[in-house]
Amino acid sequence: MLLFLLFSTSHFSSRSILSAFSFSASGAREFPEISKFQSLCHAEMNAILNKNSADVKDCSIYVGLFPCNECAKLIIQSGISEVIYMSDKHAMKDETIAAKKMLDAAKVRYWQYIPKNQQIVIDFTEIDWNNMTQLPPTPMKNSKQVSDS
Repeated sequence: MLLFLLFSTSHFSSRSILSAFSFSASGAREFPEISKFQSLCHAEMNAILNKNSADVKDCSIYVGLFPCNECAKLIIQSGISEVIYMSDKHAMKDETIAAKKMLDAAKVRYWQYIPKNQQIVIDFTEIDWNNMTQLPPTPMKNSKQVSDS
């Protein structure tokens, strides 16, 4: 199961539009004659169809594997301008070759992300759980301001 992220890359801000996973289409489990792979919705499709914004024009999509030809069509049609992928292990497959040709023709940029670090460590022992809040700190009133009013 791979996680895919879709990001807005406007000049004003970068924000997450959606994250999605690959999973079987709703109701497909009711038909045992349909294989898992026939009913699988790729995460790119889920991210584009279930976005939490009006559109994904000029957004970037971060994917684990280079998109297949079907997902490339969705990426192009939705207006996504950039694909950042981690692995291109299917580079020699017809579907991937076709996807690259389509993305090139549509002028959708794509490039491989190569992490600088092999791992990310989150040390939960460094968090002060008792003093956590979602609110910003309250400004302290100057005692002179209080007495002047």
